[in-house]
Amino acid sequence: MSHRSVPGGRRHLPRIYGPRNFKDEYSRGDTKAESVPVLAKIARCYDHSRLKCLEEEFISSGGFCFGLLSHLQHRRQQLGGGGGGEHAADMFQRSLDGLVAFLTCLFPYLPEVEALRYLDAAGADALVAARLIVNRRGMEQSFVVDSGATALLDNTMMNHATVKDDEILHLKQSWELAESRLDHHNTKPNWQNHGSDSQNLCSYPQPVLPHARAAKKRMLFATIRGFYLQAMARLPADELRARYHRSMLKAGHCYGPLDPVSNIIVNTIWYDQAAFSQSKPCTLQMISTKCLMRIVARSFYGLLSFLCTRYPDCSPDQAMMANADLRIVDPALGYMSNKITRTDNISMSFCCNLPLQVGIGCLCFRAEASRRSVTPSAGVHEAYAAAAAAAFHPAPLAQQELLASPDNLAKLGFVYLHALQHGDRLCSDDVTLISLLFRKRHFELRHQQQPEPKRLCNDAYIALCHRRFKFWLHHDLVCKNVEVALATFNLDKVHKYRLHFICGVNECVSGLEYGPVRSNSPWRIYKYNHSHINFLAICDDPQSANDPATLFFAECSNYSVHEESWCIPVVSPHRDTELVRCIYCESKGTRIVHPGEKSFHGRDTEFEKVMRGERLFPGLQRGSHSNIRLAERIDADWVDNLEEDCIYITACAADNDRRVNPLNYPPMYRERVLPCCEAASDRS
Repeated sequence: MSHRSVPGGRRHLPRIYGPRNFKDEYSRGDTKAESVPVLAKIARCYDHSRLKCLEEEFISSGGFCFGLLSHLQHRRQQLGGGGGGEHAADMFQRSLDGLVAFLTCLFPYLPEVEALRYLDAAGADALVAARLIVNRRGMEQSFVVDSGATALLDNTMMNHATVKDDEILHLKQSWELAESRLDHHNTKPNWQNHGSDSQNLCSYPQPVLPHARAAKKRMLFATIRGFYLQAMARLPADELRARYHRSMLKAGHCYGPLDPVSNIIVNTIWYDQAAFSQSKPCTLQMISTKCLMRIVARSFYGLLSFLCTRYPDCSPDQAMMANADLRIVDPALGYMSNKITRTDNISMSFCCNLPLQVGIGCLCFRAEASRRSVTPSAGVHEAYAAAAAAAFHPAPLAQQELLASPDNLAKLGFVYLHALQHGDRLCSDDVTLISLLFRKRHFELRHQQQPEPKRLCNDAYIALCHRRFKFWLHHDLVCKNVEVALATFNLDKVHKYRLHFICGVNECVSGLEYGPVRSNSPWRIYKYNHSHINFLAICDDPQSANDPATLFFAECSNYSVHEESWCIPVVSPHRDTELVRCIYCESKGTRIVHPGEKSFHGRDTEFEKVMRGERLFPGLQRGSHSNIRLAERIDADWVDNLEEDCIYITACAADNDRRVNPLNYPPMYRERVLPCCEAASDRS
């Protein structure tokens, strides 16, 4: 590792972060104990004198304290109903259940214990608690209360309302009214301080708000995944399918001196020509979903390690405020980026030209730096070395030279000005330009990255072939489903769309259900009925010939040939915005982008079943899709090896074995399943 000291500073050890030393820190506790103070505040919301006089009428009305008004207004409007017969204590508990359901449905990554603590701080006011969560997660400027992500919740509350339509306030109106109540509770902490919970409180005692690290991590994961979707949308389809999917998953990290999408493109093309120019191509139309999630997590930890190594006084929680863009928080990188892209106004030029959420992150980080005297104490080379270690880069020294040497910075500036800055889809000439600029200096890297095929024992080789066969079966099934869904979408379109690339799949939707493998099969298994898919498609409209590919969402049946598959264009969410939730995709951690304006499996009745404590399907246990179960996935930020890596492994069997026979597989899969080795081909 290179050690270049910063003038006037002292050398610091690299700070490398990963899932093992940057844990989520979800709040733990007993939900019954946490419910006690909230139930007490719910009880105080009711006028005890009036409750005594109108006890029978009030209790029979189902006068719950949750809804889209304030808790007191809602209680007053519900005093005159009918039917019931519940005791007051039971009504208070049911009100609490409604408050918790409101928050856990609106916000992903919110366990019940944390929802109770927010309600305690908000005085049992659901909308004040929701505003506290938005502020705590840093979503004040980006949260859109009447978006597609909140439409389900608004409709659900309207369907369960017990007052007249002209007395109902929709979520947007109620959200605005809750702002004054937020100030009344005096619970707004110092949001910029990401230390211990006690530091986030006011000087006088009040409820402790939960740490928001886990939610911020996952929101940043979604943002970084969006960068990868944009990069894939801009790369040429033929090159992406044949080559760049491999180098992107291996070394296409989003950190560097350019914007995140440009960094991904440059890192991908550079590593492909440096390491894989002589390897056998593996052409596919679908990237591995788990491998894509892994490179997202690796990029995230690379970003954190870069900033925390370069700024030793910066905590990883503060580093997350960089919004995955190093230019906006590092003065040296900002200067270099302005210099190589020939921008004159250096101090705040990037903040002015970046999207709103990114610019706000820049201002917040710099304001935090000015208060805590956060200054760089390590050079850019050391910081990139730490980032490469955290991100599992296969050639850290070569990447360090690519991103930090003056010669390559000049080349990056040339590439940015001539191919990347306008955000158009790249053509083959653009890709060739980037490859040629960085080809000469990395001949040694290409030579080092061509090892001999691994010789595996027969059992390991057979297992590898079976994994590859499983991947290609799934690959072809998904491609077929997407083609059918896209053909249906094109029926009434003047300008048709054609498939560019498939970038995310969750085949575990609507299940587990006990049923036949096929409609005419005597065998019965637990199965999932649908798949949710993200894919990119290009429109044949001549006016949009240079536009990046459009992101689509598709819902397809896994078994039924009679059920229609459909797809719809979607927009990848921006930084710190609310997500359209799907209970099945959250349970698998796939981060599929869903539509806000159209219903799908996993959005409507499923959340209501979970809130009522029902099973989604007979094969599932109660509580298996609770928020804490959805959030605490061990593979949410997985950075190690995956089973899907098998499609990129070149290996051969150590000995001749009749079990290693290409005739064991269908003809159309033999070449793709066997890892291209002389030992295997000889037996065919």
